[in-house]
Amino acid sequence: MDLNRLETYTKDDLRQRNLVLGSQPGTTDVLVCVGKPDGFIIGWVTPAPHPFRRRGTAWLHTARHVPWNDERYWSGQGAGLEYEQSPMPELTIDGAIGEVLRHARYGDILVKLQLRSGEEETYTATTYAEGAEWLAGVLSHLPGEHIIHLGGGRIRISNIAVTYLRGQPMPYVDASNRLYLESGRVSYQLTREQ
Repeated sequence: MDLNRLETYTKDDLRQRNLVLGSQPGTTDVLVCVGKPDGFIIGWVTPAPHPFRRRGTAWLHTARHVPWNDERYWSGQGAGLEYEQSPMPELTIDGAIGEVLRHARYGDILVKLQLRSGEEETYTATTYAEGAEWLAGVLSHLPGEHIIHLGGGRIRISNIAVTYLRGQPMPYVDASNRLYLESGRVSYQLTREQ
């Protein structure tokens, strides 16, 4: 896939999440992979007939689907490889890739790799009080204590929690250790503690 065909915002979203595009021999699918073109596949986009133009191309998106309350996902053991395809095509490849990023969940795969490393780190950030409470609720599925409220919207968060959030549609942590709590562009810098 020629990245020059993509819009800047799509390239930025992929880069921020350490995702790259790959291909599958014998298909026209464009794969969305973790880290490298042959990395773990979080989803893909497939050309389809355009719904409005006879000669145009639209794009169907398929993303890894894991139910929010699936214990296999939160245990660090890895959930199954279940993918869900959208029934409606996106009109552009950028739109379809964006939908993969909005729906794919792969934090469990990243955590399996993190647990093998044996590293234990913590990060701090200052968000806002309601955001810290909401994030604690999101991370309550993780076994153990992975977020601590320090007061005034400040939080301490474990590297395991950060790793899960790197593989979430929202909230998520990007490759620059910025925490996004909402779907907008407001983010909070995570600082690794020494």
